[in-house]
Amino acid sequence: MAAISQRVRAMRRFDLCGALAKVWAAWLLLLAGLLITGLVTMLVVRDQHAAQKRADDSDADAIVEAVAARMRGYVEILYGARGVLVRPEAVTPVEFERYIASLDLAERHEGLLSLSYAPFVAHEGRAAFERGLRKSGGPYRDFDIHPPGVRPAYFPLALRVNFQGAPVKLGLDQLVSAELRAAIEQARDTGSVVGAGPVELSSPRAGTGFALRLPVYRESAGTATVEERRAAFKGVVGAVFHVQELIADATRGALLPQRHLAIFSAAAAGASAPRLLYDNSGKFRAPDALPDELAGGTRRLQFGGSVWYVCVEPAAGGAYLASVGVPLAGSLISLLMCALVLSLSRSTATAQSLAMEMVRKLHMSEFRIARTEEFSSVMVLHAGLDGRLQKMPQSFCRLLGYREPELLALRLEDVIHPDNGARWRWQLKRLIGGDIKTADCEKRCLCKGGGTVWVALSCTMVADNDESPLHLLIYARDITAQKRAEAELTQLHAELERRVEQRTAQLQAANRELESFSYSVSHDLRAPLRHITGFAGLLARELPPDLVSSGRSHLKRIGDAVARMGELIDDLLFFSRTSSAELRLAELDVAAAAQRALDELAPDLAGRNVRVTIAPLPKAPADRALLHQVWINLVSNAVKYTAPRDTAVIEIGSRPGAGDEAVFFVRDNGVGFDPAHAHRLFGVFQRLHSRDEFEGTGIGLATVQRIVHRHGGRVWAEGSIGGGATFFFALPRVAATGVPPAAVAGYGRAAA
Repeated sequence: MAAISQRVRAMRRFDLCGALAKVWAAWLLLLAGLLITGLVTMLVVRDQHAAQKRADDSDADAIVEAVAARMRGYVEILYGARGVLVRPEAVTPVEFERYIASLDLAERHEGLLSLSYAPFVAHEGRAAFERGLRKSGGPYRDFDIHPPGVRPAYFPLALRVNFQGAPVKLGLDQLVSAELRAAIEQARDTGSVVGAGPVELSSPRAGTGFALRLPVYRESAGTATVEERRAAFKGVVGAVFHVQELIADATRGALLPQRHLAIFSAAAAGASAPRLLYDNSGKFRAPDALPDELAGGTRRLQFGGSVWYVCVEPAAGGAYLASVGVPLAGSLISLLMCALVLSLSRSTATAQSLAMEMVRKLHMSEFRIARTEEFSSVMVLHAGLDGRLQKMPQSFCRLLGYREPELLALRLEDVIHPDNGARWRWQLKRLIGGDIKTADCEKRCLCKGGGTVWVALSCTMVADNDESPLHLLIYARDITAQKRAEAELTQLHAELERRVEQRTAQLQAANRELESFSYSVSHDLRAPLRHITGFAGLLARELPPDLVSSGRSHLKRIGDAVARMGELIDDLLFFSRTSSAELRLAELDVAAAAQRALDELAPDLAGRNVRVTIAPLPKAPADRALLHQVWINLVSNAVKYTAPRDTAVIEIGSRPGAGDEAVFFVRDNGVGFDPAHAHRLFGVFQRLHSRDEFEGTGIGLATVQRIVHRHGGRVWAEGSIGGGATFFFALPRVAATGVPPAAVAGYGRAAA
């Protein structure tokens, strides 16, 4: 590492004289580039200014022509309306509106607000004029000339069509305004269009408005002189338009979005100073006066006695780019060339320095990889195609107890246990032949000291660009501790199996002893009962006929007690057999099983008014005989406890259960039970009613619980005193085999 650092420092030193010469050459190149850039900048800026002036003049001429064309369109509309109004007979409002509607002015002329006609009305004909218009109806129903007052003559707005929501104002006398009077008189005397405005427009279309007036003369009257025109003057037709909308529509497409446009009015009728009519940028301000000689980009537009000035702000983009962009680009190019020369002067030393730095980093990377492999649980091995080891980490050497030179002289199969060697050679042959991509195996490896260790090997082949094999790359991992744990786990599993078999044998022996005990108890208890029954019968036959009734009553009680004892013994035997009987599970029709139980109990229903309903029931896996006994016990229990009812109602049905289980129930309207004692219902010999009220041994519901628990299900009950009872049992839809009763003992009580 020290030698590499010294070599890098030596290569960074270069000849001082050669470096200074290259620096002077770079600065001279920079100075020449800046001089050339200055000269080019002057030429480009001059050409850009000339081109920009031509563009400004062209834009101004195009805008003036577009606005003038729109104004000529409005003048043509006025002349067309005058052609309709010159006829001798009066034009009605309906005729005027139909004529205007036929022109479709609202769509063709954007910005046009209204078109109106104000006739000359002498004071003597005012009343007749107002009555004539009122007969037209509609907005003319209440027509009158305003403002009120007596004047020699009037020019009221008699006909008016409004466009685009402009407000309607009929009857307004145009002569009350000095400005309008001057415009009307000018139009009358000149016989041409006269402009009036601008005026401020109110809502809903606020802005600046401008009006045009055109005189209307009587048909066939002479209009050559001022006197003739005054004598033939009939009225004035006018058009009002929205200045901002007119200009915006006229300049649409004729002006680039970034160009600023302003229009001023000057010397219009009654006007004394320029006024700003339109500004698309908000930066213009109307001057006190406009010069006669207009600068570039400004044009004069004259019509109807009004003069408009159209100002287009000169675009500074091209000249600005020329004055800034060219020097900037030239300077950057000169600097880049200077920097390139300086960079080339150091390129050799820099390249050597970078190469040495890369070599140093490569050695450091290899060192880190070696240290990482040293402490990693996965060991990376390199081997030739013949299996001879070429490279390995020190951790692999320590695992087998060899030194690295000793392992480099061996092949990998030399350290694999002979029992696994043949298998390893077969896998290695398939890997080199291309049959498999990876060979994964767990092998015992031989240590130098004679011991063995378990190693998990994952071998893959490294090939060149032509898919030709180069060498083997093997990932090895020590799994000796894992194998030891697996062996211990196998031994523990065998021990558990032995213990389970031992406990199973003990349980089987206990069941056999329980069966033997049950048989013995049954036999030993039945013999004394038979003796008691026999001797009681003999005693009854040998007693004299005149024996008091109490003695015979005692003998009868003895016989009844013996019979009950026999029933109790039978129930106990059946209860014990339900635990040891083998379950024969099958998918059963539960509704059919309930019907068979009901048919078997038909004799108990004879002579009683009992209504039994069986709803559709889902199928469930169960033992046929044991399920039959469940239905017998539950239905007979319902029959017994509904005996006091005049009409007994028993319902057999099902409802959705929790999870994957089927829930069935038997509901009755019998005497019910106290819910506080529900946990006692399924206990052996547990009774909630006295024997004098209802007969029974107290084992039936306990038998139901044991059978249902053996199926992996649960039982519970709901009821109230005098309100009947409902007994539920749930069976899993998937057959549960081998469920020990002890595993579910008490479950039914908790649910109840």
